[in-house]
Amino acid sequence: MKRLRRDPRVELRSCDRHGRVPEGAAPVAGVVEVVASEARHVAALRRKYGMEYRIITAVERLVRGRRQRVILRISLDQPTS
Repeated sequence: MKRLRRDPRVELRSCDRHGRVPEGAAPVAGVVEVVASEARHVAALRRKYGMEYRIITAVERLVRGRRQRVILRISLDQPTS
């Protein structure tokens, strides 16, 4: 978070859920904005990830306690195809 607040520029590449980037994946530049977490953000994550989200957040609470979540909004500099 400290780095993103200092310099919000990011570069994204497509990857699988294990973080493996396919050969030839083109980077896309963007800018990150830190937004306040709202109930609608949590609801969207629950809808998208279902039970996986609930399990991860339960484990997270056991390990890290109840820290405030951060939501990042990424705006791409160029449209993706």
